[in-house]
Amino acid sequence: MPAVSIVTPVYNGARFLPETIESVEAQTFRDWEWLLVDDGSTDDSLEICRKAAAADGRIRVLSHPAGVNRGQAASRNLAIQHSRGDLLAFLDADDLWIPEKLEFDRASLAAHPNAMLLYSRLLFWHEGAPQKGGRNVLGTLGVRCNCVLPAPLLLAHVAENLYDFGCQFPAPSCLVVRRGALPAGEELFDPTLRRYEDVAPLVKVLLRHPAIVCDDVRVFHRRHEGSFSHSPTPEADFVRITGWIRTYLSGSNCAPEDLQIVLNALNSVKGRRRRELLRRAFLAAGRRVLPFPVRDWLWWRYGQKWLSPGGRARRDI
Repeated sequence: MPAVSIVTPVYNGARFLPETIESVEAQTFRDWEWLLVDDGSTDDSLEICRKAAAADGRIRVLSHPAGVNRGQAASRNLAIQHSRGDLLAFLDADDLWIPEKLEFDRASLAAHPNAMLLYSRLLFWHEGAPQKGGRNVLGTLGVRCNCVLPAPLLLAHVAENLYDFGCQFPAPSCLVVRRGALPAGEELFDPTLRRYEDVAPLVKVLLRHPAIVCDDVRVFHRRHEGSFSHSPTPEADFVRITGWIRTYLSGSNCAPEDLQIVLNALNSVKGRRRRELLRRAFLAAGRRVLPFPVRDWLWWRYGQKWLSPGGRARRDI
């Protein structure tokens, strides 16, 4: 059996998929299998996947019945059902791994045998080669790295950043989970979540298991106009995912003190969201009613450029 099972949902990813395939084929650690799940693509994605599988026996291509589109969560669950590796590594069809990614992940987990989940720092990058362009940004982790973080501390950290993502969210492409951490009797991903669908596995694993965060960059997380993570998140989706987390916590059998840690984090992010919405409402009102000199002073004082559209000195802002 392979040591690592790589899981990738594919939906109309023909534009970037060849680069992603190259990054997996270039891995210095070779004992892997790759499950590519076509999620009802209407472009050449399925053909690209089948061509890759024909060239490399470690690659398998899966599809949903009748080739329907069921979303990323259902596609990842399907791949997990057919996987055989002790480690599950997730990769989006438009992201890239450095050649040593799997090798480094296995070494990190071997050095911390109690950790059941790992994620590493991301480089958020835009069109073109990852090393080029001034728009590329390193993820800010905000936690102690390269050491075991007991449950549920890392989950609380994730929850506290759900609204404004002040710290890097553990995107699937940097995520590795031990098979022993898979929840019994339930799927790792929740297909009912179309936004924040990658939060469910973090809740299910980090609520009960320790984890580690690695501070080196192992993944290039592509940002482009068509990417799901690039589009703005409606407020209703934030309310829904926080409610989903609370419901899941209420049905778990974890220690009350552990549940309270996560609930405190949710209350904190809810309060921060409420304050941000009030701030936006106040500033939006200011744009409509305050005189231009006052808007200019607020712009100077708080650095909010959009406070003074139409102002005398800044009509182009």
